[in-house]
Amino acid sequence: MTRPEKPGSGIPSSPSRTVTLQQSIRIGLLPDPVEFAHYDQILPGGAERIMCLAEAQAAHVQSRERALLAAEIAALQASARMRRRGQSLAFAIGLATLATSSGPRSPDTTAWRLRLLWARWPEPSRRSSEIASWEQSAMARKA
Repeated sequence: MTRPEKPGSGIPSSPSRTVTLQQSIRIGLLPDPVEFAHYDQILPGGAERIMCLAEAQAAHVQSRERALLAAEIAALQASARMRRRGQSLAFAIGLATLATSSGPRSPDTTAWRLRLLWARWPEPSRRSSEIASWEQSAMARKA
């Protein structure tokens, strides 16, 4: 038996065939209902066992998600406590810094005297007269 050639090609032609491909994808723990029935036919009670396994797996996943959620909530609460504690400590440090650094600015305080001495240090002749005048003004205020 010889094949007829395609016109103009010189290659024998073959009978045409149609190929149909069917693909099904399932996602999840349970098989399709048709497969489910086959399991029950092969192993009596097999479908029930598969359902029990799926229910146990779902319960396990839900318990893990609950535990994860509780851990995330606890971490957020601990973080909020730490932020509040840090803000409180920063506020206390700020207040302590302000309280210790901004004392009264009068010539009779020792720190103020030292600041003025170092700021006006250059002339030795003026230094002794300024110290004397500051001491006199401090004594006058105390009296």
